[in-house]
Amino acid sequence: MATKRSFAHGLDFTRAKRVADLALLDYRTRLTKYALTVTWVTPDTADVGFIILDTCMGGQIKVTPTDIEIHVDVPLKFKLFEGAAAQIVKGEVQACVERAKCAGVV
Repeated sequence: MATKRSFAHGLDFTRAKRVADLALLDYRTRLTKYALTVTWVTPDTADVGFIILDTCMGGQIKVTPTDIEIHVDVPLKFKLFEGAAAQIVKGEVQACVERAKCAGVV
């Protein structure tokens, strides 16, 4: 069952894409136990995959001129945690944007 969430980034497209690239690289490095894979299939869309509690999950991240959209196929056994997970992801997106702005990356 696919779930879509959008988070405003407040940046131009090029900068938002750079933030997404840096965040995904950071997560691959820090969260190796989730075996995150990322493949940019178009200039604005990446296919992602990861493993949580022995369950393979996947989705897409899309950078638009105004938002970062996250589409994830959420298995039924994780639906109960979907709202909490969305809040965590929203906080991570906002934190990545703010860190990038402070560091002068964007």
